[in-house]
Amino acid sequence: MTAIDEIKARIDIAELLAPYVALRKSGRGLTGRCPFHEDRSPSFVVYPESWSYHCFGCGAHGDGFTFLMKKEGLSFREALARLAERAGVPLEASARERAEAQRRSRLARLIETAAAYYRECLRGELGAAARQYLTERGIRPATSDAFGLGYAPPGWENGLRYLTGLGFSREEVIAAGLAVPRPDGSAYDRFRHRLIVPIRDREGKPIAFGGRALAAEDQPKYLNSPETALFQKGAVLFALDRASRAIQQEDRVVIVEGYFDAISAHQAGYTNVVAQLGTALTERQLRLLTRLTRRIVLAFDADRAGREATLRSLAVAQAAAQEVQPVVDWQGYVRFLGQSTLDLRVLSLPTGKDPDELLRQQPEAWPALVEAAQPLLDYLFAQVLTDLDLNDPVAKTRAADLLLPTIQQIGDPLLRASYLQRLAWALRVEEKTLLARFPAGAARLWARRPGGVPPAPAPADPPPPALPPGRQQERYALAVLLRFPTIDPATVGLAPELFEGPAERALLTALPGDDEALASLRRELATLPLPELDETTAVRALQDVAQKLRDRYHRRRILGGAAAAEAPDQLAPAGDEAGRLLAVWKARQHKGDRL
Repeated sequence: MTAIDEIKARIDIAELLAPYVALRKSGRGLTGRCPFHEDRSPSFVVYPESWSYHCFGCGAHGDGFTFLMKKEGLSFREALARLAERAGVPLEASARERAEAQRRSRLARLIETAAAYYRECLRGELGAAARQYLTERGIRPATSDAFGLGYAPPGWENGLRYLTGLGFSREEVIAAGLAVPRPDGSAYDRFRHRLIVPIRDREGKPIAFGGRALAAEDQPKYLNSPETALFQKGAVLFALDRASRAIQQEDRVVIVEGYFDAISAHQAGYTNVVAQLGTALTERQLRLLTRLTRRIVLAFDADRAGREATLRSLAVAQAAAQEVQPVVDWQGYVRFLGQSTLDLRVLSLPTGKDPDELLRQQPEAWPALVEAAQPLLDYLFAQVLTDLDLNDPVAKTRAADLLLPTIQQIGDPLLRASYLQRLAWALRVEEKTLLARFPAGAARLWARRPGGVPPAPAPADPPPPALPPGRQQERYALAVLLRFPTIDPATVGLAPELFEGPAERALLTALPGDDEALASLRRELATLPLPELDETTAVRALQDVAQKLRDRYHRRRILGGAAAAEAPDQLAPAGDEAGRLLAVWKARQHKGDRL
């Protein structure tokens, strides 16, 4: 029995779903109101025997893993780990993995201990200055306690001595990012005389800290933990542990720049707000959010730095949120274009205000500003075209290059044409001039609009030679892995030796990296049309492909042995048992000794 089967046997799916939906007995199943849509009459059915559910209203279906992934925004691995812990089912791990898990567990205990230490320091006599700072910023004691705010006292080794006194080694404190090593082998506290803001994972467990300077001479003003085994800055969003439920309920997330922007929003009752860590939103942070909602609002400061951060984050979001869509061109051919699947908007703050100030002074104004957030292109048009010198051809070209790629990704043809007309009017050029700047083929997809005349079709490129079925399966597997980067190829049985294509084999082993030599194949795989998949069905699909590739691999080994034994005295390569047996059989046939 596999770990998944064991989990299903030990956990009653009705108990698993009970916190999310009220169920009652109905025939062989259980019914209730669907938690995924506004369900007026019970259309959600749970089947305990098959450990599955189906909604006859919205079509949602799956098993307990799928349900947890959708409701909590988890990956399959995260859902598996959570249910395995609940069921008491150990997940198989190598000795190296067990050692790493033990090290991470000890590191997590150290961080939790440090968080408690900082909280006690804030409450004590030494924390008076930090408490005064919180009062000046309008942070109430209840909010401070809810976010676990703390204080790192002055002095070079207070925290280090405290933690080592509890049995943690100096090397562990350094590995946790709480101490900085000196050349002589000693170390000193990273955070000194700073207000401490714990950074938590999705489960609400502290994994790192941000420190706000309380003295003007202390620089930088904000100091964060370095990246550790528990903390990767680009993969974490501040306050997501507290905001995820509200994000799902409101089907929208608001992203702010700083810790106190998010804290003030939650204190004011707007709990679907998170803060990015760093100067721009990252693709990994975006993936966390898209499990919960497709509606994202950026609310950064109104100053120049805030506008630049907005543009950087929009660029990342725009590049990461591409979904391949089939588009029928004017000739009737189906082509595939990357189109944004996110509703990206930008909240415009009053001049001179940041979200924290606004939420402290005018919290009632926040909902209207969120509702009035500009669509991505409206914001970009305003930023790019304001004060544009129409007499400068270089400036006009730069504006077109900045806006045309985003316009191209609009899925609605009427909306796309509207923005194209708007840009042509703003730059005082003809639309066909802008279309000419699109990649080959993309302009032809746009050419036909009501009343328009299609251009002469460009000569069609010769179709590429068809790949054999096995190579197609390799590319399908890689396309799925690229869409679900959290799936480890090894866990679904995809090993490099199963891949016949050298480029495909290289890409399999290079998935976590960014090898420019494989960029062309990556782009080609991004255009492969895939069925709708969640992570659970993706894992199953990959396991099925892996089995087919293994069958092909073993067939090739047998045929290789047969080819090597065409001469009676020539045997298959050593270690190839299937080939060796076939070679012996061939040799006996040659000598007339039939088996």
